Amino acid sequence: MAAYAQPNIVDGSNMPPLGYSDTIAVVLSGANPGAAGANVTWDFSAQSPMIAGKFTFVDPATTPYGANFSSATHAIELTAFVGGTMYEYYTVNASKWEVIGSNITGSGGDDYTANGKTILPFPFAYSSVVTDTFTKQSSTSTVTITYDGYGTLITPFHTYSNVLRTKRDFGGSDYYYDWYITSPYLMTVATYDNNNGRLTFIGKSVINSIHDIHAASAHVTVAPNPVHSKSTIRIHAEDNIQGKIIVTNVTGSVVAELPVYKNEATFSREGLSSGLYFYNVVTKNGSVAKGKFIVE
Repeated sequence: MAAYAQPNIVDGSNMPPLGYSDTIAVVLSGANPGAAGANVTWDFSAQSPMIAGKFTFVDPATTPYGANFSSATHAIELTAFVGGTMYEYYTVNASKWEVIGSNITGSGGDDYTANGKTILPFPFAYSSVVTDTFTKQSSTSTVTITYDGYGTLITPFHTYSNVLRTKRDFGGSDYYYDWYITSPYLMTVATYDNNNGRLTFIGKSVINSIHDIHAASAHVTVAPNPVHSKSTIRIHAEDNIQGKIIVTNVTGSVVAELPVYKNEATFSREGLSSGLYFYNVVTKNGSVAKGKFIVE
């Protein structure tokens, strides 16, 4: 086992620059966050995440809702392939990095401007524990943040050395683990949500271009649609896609897994009820296209 120096967080002076962008990939459930401690290896290489969207560091003042979070020093634009765009607003100062607006869209979001929610205190060293109060809308709560481990993080996309992990505990089973790098930027590279077992990888995706994923998503056809007997699901791409197409019903149950051959798969509705169904094109790099069709 390789031994690493404890990565200490001194301040937030090396946050990612404006325009820094990468992908977000998600394992929806069943992940195990691993142990706390020194020189830990958190190995998630066997996970099969789906590519869910991208993030971009932006100037808060240029965002649609920046005027509502005028004290923000940093902002992130989150673009999901399903679900649209939302924004995160932060203040970073000499003593902490805190969120003042989360999941912000035109229909609302979580407003912490009355008393921001701390993400990281500064400085922060291994085994340190900090408790902070924050106010969401008009409700005040408490979070305890513990620097509980450091070592190596292995994701399906990248291996990070000298990462640190924190636990954000809101009480009971409501807690999160966050993995950070401190160089070249201070940023989160993975997050585990104990409420649903979801593991999110942030950045270093092996997908070459976020635009390629959008293109793939925009060029999948199901014909005929509605499906009466059989249909062809066709992926319009320059290269052959190696993977499978997972079909689910409205409850999320898998009803078919179709092998892809020469960018096509044949779907049969035999034994299935009429209604709405969803397809997910999955490769070794995760989900690259999603859509829906009707069975009649």
